[in-house]
Amino acid sequence: MVREIEIELEDGPKYKVKLKYKNEGGKIEAEIEKKTEKGKTKTKNDKAVVESLIQKMDLTPEMDKQELTQKVMAALGIDQDFRKLKIKIKFMNEKEVEVEMDNKEKGKPQNRGNGNGNGNGKGKQKWDDDSHELDEIT
Repeated sequence: MVREIEIELEDGPKYKVKLKYKNEGGKIEAEIEKKTEKGKTKTKNDKAVVESLIQKMDLTPEMDKQELTQKVMAALGIDQDFRKLKIKIKFMNEKEVEVEMDNKEKGKPQNRGNGNGNGNGKGKQKWDDDSHELDEIT
């Protein structure tokens, strides 16, 4: 069972979500902070939403870092196309796991071809700054 979890997701230069959960002897604290180009929102003590996500993740202390990361990403509806992901988990049995993944190319302009497959590099630049399923949690 998860006692504490902190997840930070950065997806492009203008999108960042931080989720925190702590269960200290039955006293639960939950927080979701989201920064987008539209501004910053912070939700405290939205226990039901955060606990629902944690249940969906179905994390156990026996899982390795790769499996934990895959479960977190699946529960949050994200794929490998992100800029940065940090996960810190502390289980009830005191086991702690920390994972940090960086994709430094995310958020940089991508040169796209003209679509006919010749790859001449004269396509439009596109910022990888797409919306996220995480938008639904706040």
